[in-house]
Amino acid sequence: MIASLPPQIAEAVLAHFLRYFLLCSAMAFFNGGLLFVILRRRALWLRYTAAEAAFWHRLRFPPRRFMDACRRFEEGRVLMYVLWVLVAGFCALMVLNATLYFYWQHRFHSM
Repeated sequence: MIASLPPQIAEAVLAHFLRYFLLCSAMAFFNGGLLFVILRRRALWLRYTAAEAAFWHRLRFPPRRFMDACRRFEEGRVLMYVLWVLVAGFCALMVLNATLYFYWQHRFHSM
């Protein structure tokens, strides 16, 4: 089956794995940076959430109860755990995409 694939499709498959590897690494880096700010720069994160809440309160856009719930979520431990899961998930997907890329690259070029 692999021997019957045209080279354009083989290159498209490899480009797909490479693209998703780069996307997953960017998302892991972004979520890791956000996790670093939440864990190590707590005062900066709390100041940001307070400024965001004040901004939306001045605009009177969402109800006050909704903003208070969002702020409690952002300042609580649940967001930290969600970010840990996201970082671990994106790192796992990054490793999976790299593994599949090298596996299929070896299979396509050994034809």
